[in-house]
Amino acid sequence: MKTTIKAKAILLAALMLTTYSASAADVTAPTPVVGETYDYHKVDLFTGIEAQQWTLTFQGMKNGNYVFSGVNGTNKYSVYKNKNLNNFEVDKKTGETNEAQVLKWPLTIGDSYSYQFKNRIVKVNVEGLEKVETPAGIFDAYHIKLNGMWHDNEGYSGPWYEIYWYAPSVGNFVKIEYSAADMLGRHLQWTKTELVKYSRRLPSTEPTPAN
Repeated sequence: MKTTIKAKAILLAALMLTTYSASAADVTAPTPVVGETYDYHKVDLFTGIEAQQWTLTFQGMKNGNYVFSGVNGTNKYSVYKNKNLNNFEVDKKTGETNEAQVLKWPLTIGDSYSYQFKNRIVKVNVEGLEKVETPAGIFDAYHIKLNGMWHDNEGYSGPWYEIYWYAPSVGNFVKIEYSAADMLGRHLQWTKTELVKYSRRLPSTEPTPAN
């Protein structure tokens, strides 16, 4: 009897895992809604001290790019993301566009690719789906790991990695961990960025005035 119950439990768990994995295997790009707001903070993991806070609010489209208004303390700025919802930079001298290709759609577990950013090769692996806890709540999120080598103007270099947790339920990252080390493996930088609050503006329910 015990063996039968155990076998059924294992089979049920396997079926649940198969269903969950299948539903998570192919995620398309989200459609941002005007007014969606993301509050983040960054923590120094060496000291546990909060280093920065900021807010991003989606404003709409401009020249085919997504535009977010940002607020960091008293400073206001704009953040542009391309059609893939990745950050990008345009070299003022050459006009060349550099895209941080963290998200590649459809988002699929097991996907692995590389891209070049400012003459550096970045490797990306979509490693799995997991629950991640943040101040904004617990989310089912895709674990996306980037790694490469950093270099400075004085000739020093070393390995770095960055882990992004992307949650389809909010259409954005809910956690980011960054680490940079020297060639001896000693940590030089180690930070954690987390979603603190998320809000979405609901459509107006007020009746439309008659003409």
